[in-house]
Amino acid sequence: MRNLIILSLVFLFLGCASRSAIIDADKVKSIVITFDSSSNHHRLSPIQIHNQDSITQIIEKLDACEPEPIYFYPTHWISIAYQDGREKMIFCNGSSLKYEGQTYKLKENIKDIVGY
Repeated sequence: MRNLIILSLVFLFLGCASRSAIIDADKVKSIVITFDSSSNHHRLSPIQIHNQDSITQIIEKLDACEPEPIYFYPTHWISIAYQDGREKMIFCNGSSLKYEGQTYKLKENIKDIVGY
């Protein structure tokens, strides 16, 4: 019985430790955040972020999410441009995120992550 508990704990720790990143953070050139014009945002023009520290911080916070089936209308569109020319879109609203067809629950509200 003791061995079964120890084995279960080992698999639990391995599962948590091997959590792979959802969003590829390597070689990101810029992030552009666009807001839904029908919502009440003070700033409606897109925000462009080129600072690598800011990009890393935003992606880390977006990556700290858990898969969850959610239906929502996006209020924030986040475009990630990579140095090799690739571009990925993320759709967000409140604490919901959709990336590459999968929905996730964010640990923080998107307004707190991006600052708007």
